[in-house]
Amino acid sequence: AYDPLANRVTSKADMPRHTADGVTGVIAGKLYVLAGTCGYDCTVRGIRRLYRYDPGTNVWTTLAPCPRFHINGAGAAINGKFYVAGGLAPYIGPTADLDVYDPGTNTWTALAPMPQARAHAAGARMNSKLYVVGGLGRDAYTGGQCEQAGTCARQNVYAYNPLTNMWSTKAPMPTARFGLAAAAVANSQSHILAVGGGRQSGAAGPSANELYTP
Repeated sequence: AYDPLANRVTSKADMPRHTADGVTGVIAGKLYVLAGTCGYDCTVRGIRRLYRYDPGTNVWTTLAPCPRFHINGAGAAINGKFYVAGGLAPYIGPTADLDVYDPGTNTWTALAPMPQARAHAAGARMNSKLYVVGGLGRDAYTGGQCEQAGTCARQNVYAYNPLTNMWSTKAPMPTARFGLAAAAVANSQSHILAVGGGRQSGAAGPSANELYTP
């Protein structure tokens, strides 16, 4: 846990399993982690396990697994629920699936899929909507020409409205990239800041820092 006032990192209780490639969100002061892949202490590599961390007790709890895979997916907590979109599914590649977790009932529900499949995208919550930024499409996993040309990364920005269960396409990023980070920031108006990422596997950069205004 990082304390910005003291500029100090403190070790906390480890997760129940060695995991990676997950999606995170915060609801009521607790951290939710949908793990994507598992290390040596799992019988399979791709997983759908959901964990919750309580900072007050320093304890992890295992919750209902997601019905579908979201390895390197994108997500955010909105109005007390955890939304997870896209990512990789074993033997399939990038997906457009959207699932929501309700902590009140410990259940998952499938919702409207994204306009296009995406993996390694960034997710952010802004104005009670889920934004999915950049990423890789299915062509990046078919041995296609985009990898050789360095054009696999995407600029697309999609927004999901939980009230209507509908997606809309927003203005694309100036820089196509995947493996980036994104978060909502605010001064007089809410924005999304997208930073870092890369254009193709094994290639450095770009280190773009771009701001989206709705």
